[in-house]
Amino acid sequence: MSRIPSLKGFLQCPKKECNGKKSFLRAVAWKDGRTERNDPRRLFGLSAPVVLVSRVYRCQMNHEVIAHDGDILMQLNKRDGPPRKVQTTISSYVLSGLTFSKIAQLLKSQIWSSLAERFKTLSARFPAFDHLSPSTLQKDIKYMWSSPSNDFIEDIFSTDFWKKKSCTLHG
Repeated sequence: MSRIPSLKGFLQCPKKECNGKKSFLRAVAWKDGRTERNDPRRLFGLSAPVVLVSRVYRCQMNHEVIAHDGDILMQLNKRDGPPRKVQTTISSYVLSGLTFSKIAQLLKSQIWSSLAERFKTLSARFPAFDHLSPSTLQKDIKYMWSSPSNDFIEDIFSTDFWKKKSCTLHG
């Protein structure tokens, strides 16, 4: 991955100790999974997981900040959270009367159906892999393809709800 030189000297450390001191961040590492400490962030998708590989930044006071930290994203005028499609899908399911546990079951079914379809495609193109199926996956890969929990779904819905309510009241 290449460096974006236009961000050099642009991102400020969001830590309270650095507030107002113009403590700029410099890139020092990647959250790319090469070490356990640098595991990437996993986001839920409707048909596959999204792995968010992020930069790790450090300020002059040695605070480490991850590029997908909410305060950094606000500096870049972006938003944090799950992909918007997942958020709107969950909200529409809740608004149509489904419980959080039923939504979790639906999402799990969608994700695993998508994975099974990928295995079919893989074994059709490469017959040597026809013994593979979602149930034969290694534990770490199963984790990547897991579905969101009831609590996670509730958090997504409530976050989306309060953001929309705030926009309606103030916008």
